[in-house]
Amino acid sequence: MKTQLAAQLVAQRPSLRVAIVEDDRLLRQEIELHLTANDFSVVGVSSAAALDDLTQSEPIDLFIIDLNLPGEGGLSLCKRLRESLPNAGIVIMTARVALHDRLAGYSHGGADFYLTKPISP
Repeated sequence: MKTQLAAQLVAQRPSLRVAIVEDDRLLRQEIELHLTANDFSVVGVSSAAALDDLTQSEPIDLFIIDLNLPGEGGLSLCKRLRESLPNAGIVIMTARVALHDRLAGYSHGGADFYLTKPISP
């Protein structure tokens, strides 16, 4: 009985809305596929400007952001998101592995997690 009720509750919960901001198209698509297969509602964009357009029409719960983006950089984007959407989750996913980059991601960008590439799904 409890197992059936738990399954019903899981089935009724709204899907977490995730936005991936990654300019590498193949990597972005791979992450989208993996998250979608695990019941997340996912949309991918290639730049901060594209994300700004997206967030005008769709609510997002969690942002996965590369730091090396065309136009506005990922760190600046993270900071703006943290200020405007303080309850949203922010995950930085980048090839930058230096300690000062990690610290900036947390302190300046307001990231909740900092993942370094390559990452395993």
